[in-house]
Amino acid sequence: MINSDAKASLAAAFTTEFGGSPDAIGVAHGRANLIGDHTDYNDGFVLPTLLRHQTRVAIGFRDDDLIVGKSDNFGADQRPLDSAVNGGWLDFVTGAITVLAPFGGKPVGVNVVVQSDVPSGGGVSSSAALELALLRALIAGQGLAEIPAGDLARAAQKIEHDFIGTQCGIMDQMVCAAVQPGQAMLLDCRSLSHESIDLFSDHSFVVMHSGSSRKLSQGLYNQRLGECEEACRLMSVVKLRDASMGDIPPDMDEIITKRARHVIAENQRVMDAVAALRQGDAAQFGALMLASHQSLASDYDVSSPELDKLVDAQMNAGALGARLTGAGFGGCTVALCKTDGVDALVASVSTACPDAYLVDYISN
Repeated sequence: MINSDAKASLAAAFTTEFGGSPDAIGVAHGRANLIGDHTDYNDGFVLPTLLRHQTRVAIGFRDDDLIVGKSDNFGADQRPLDSAVNGGWLDFVTGAITVLAPFGGKPVGVNVVVQSDVPSGGGVSSSAALELALLRALIAGQGLAEIPAGDLARAAQKIEHDFIGTQCGIMDQMVCAAVQPGQAMLLDCRSLSHESIDLFSDHSFVVMHSGSSRKLSQGLYNQRLGECEEACRLMSVVKLRDASMGDIPPDMDEIITKRARHVIAENQRVMDAVAALRQGDAAQFGALMLASHQSLASDYDVSSPELDKLVDAQMNAGALGARLTGAGFGGCTVALCKTDGVDALVASVSTACPDAYLVDYISN
């Protein structure tokens, strides 16, 4: 849902850029993953929630094949619809138009204005938010039938795979497509079955940016994907979701063993965290978050000095648990603390980590 001020700002920006009013508007939220990272492309389990931050897209249809765009984060650009991808942000627009063809979408030129307060490169799903906002605007503008959340998420994932070059799992797109603010979503990334669970009533999840950004398409993410595939081959399983610790051969390569160990243990941590959330056990949830970060740092090698320092500072400031959120390699952390202690935690962490800053805090 877009509030009236944001809607008016977006429409005004479109009018300034292109004249007239947009044909349709689409909105999607960023997300923070509370626990369960690098399990999604292994058909595992994740527990994300939405941020209040949004990406908002206004579109107007053209009578030629041009895509003309203006983004408050990435500037202005234009190119024909049939142009090859080039690493620019209009790749997302081309992808969104293309993946809607099976649902009745037409290959048409568009004017696009994008406004977003979802931090880019922060591990809080700015890409998926843009994908979903674009798809929703195009669906509304072309009068297409409503697309079920699972199909919409897979269409957004196809943009990421085929037009951006990141072979991501389904988590980011699915949470942006299906969940409501104020709840966590337990998602089975194989079946896409999902369940909403209320957050703690007296504790909040604090999302802070480390001050260090990351870019998934530089190769490390896809490298981890390949390492997991190799682990599956050596253990004769379809996906690491199907493996147990006992399936790991004692003579398997050390790096491949570490990757498998993280994913297998992380899936169990997600289920244990869900049980803790349902029982209102914030201390146990926090302990699982910290164990998750340690595994991501030591077994999956996706943390960074900035992320580790931020997690340490949050724990020293009284957090019950803290961890990197998202793919890692920079970006954000999420910490759990009492709601009435959020301001004190942020103040303490800002002193210890001057480059870090508050992104959002999430509570029931």
